[in-house]
Amino acid sequence: KVAAGDEVARFVALPGEADLLGARQDIVIAEARLENAQRRFERAQDLYKVQAATAQEFEDAQAEMRSAEAVLRSAEARVSTVEGEAGDTSAMRLALTSPIDAVVTGIHVAVGQRVSEGVPLISLEGVDPIWVRVPLYAGDLRGIDAAVGAQIQSVGDPPGTGGRRARRVTGPPSATPTAATVDLYFQVANQDGWLRAGERVGVVLRLKEGLSGLVVPWSAVVRDLSGGTWVYEKTGELTYTRRRVALRYVVGEEALLAEGPAAGAVVVRTGAMELFSTEFGPSK
Repeated sequence: KVAAGDEVARFVALPGEADLLGARQDIVIAEARLENAQRRFERAQDLYKVQAATAQEFEDAQAEMRSAEAVLRSAEARVSTVEGEAGDTSAMRLALTSPIDAVVTGIHVAVGQRVSEGVPLISLEGVDPIWVRVPLYAGDLRGIDAAVGAQIQSVGDPPGTGGRRARRVTGPPSATPTAATVDLYFQVANQDGWLRAGERVGVVLRLKEGLSGLVVPWSAVVRDLSGGTWVYEKTGELTYTRRRVALRYVVGEEALLAEGPAAGAVVVRTGAMELFSTEFGPSK
């Protein structure tokens, strides 16, 4: 975990390979030019001594040699500078700081690794505030009053208890076609690190209009291996019949049914899972 302004990486700006190669090529060219100029100067000097060349020709050859020497010194200085930047980088060291309070979720480079422009170095995720993505069935979107916010709960919180309020924020217009869901985004305060990036949570949303229908205790609903939902209806003395139900919503400790037993039916509230185990246990 890092705070805003903390140093998260330190790197050095190195000269490009093209710059270093170009500087070395300049030395080769300058050395060849100087060698040619020295030979011309020596010939001009010998001719001048026997008065076979004019003073002007001698001075021109001498000036050309000195110019070639200056060009070579300049090329050598450039190579020395470029190689010096690659070796002694005290003046080129830069620190990368975190712009926000965040958690380091990924380091994409190794110590001493040479990287080029645009390569990601480190991944950070903000922790306060933190965003919660809620995949919602597309058919329920128009019935949800997301503008009033949501209640965020930890997985271990009992239904209808605990949690924190979160406000609606505008996020990317994402969806999952295979699941027929659209994504809503909510922002919740997280100064104490109550939530972690990637953590699965429970979310309570408010409906725009009240709904009426069959309601059973949420503890009365059991699921089979295929995800089907059932309740056990009392049909006689110590007699219970399993009835299929279709869930519509779960609110706190109550489940609103789209289909189920007749209104007024008595269902098992405590012990439904034990009945299910007895019906489909190992002995069966």
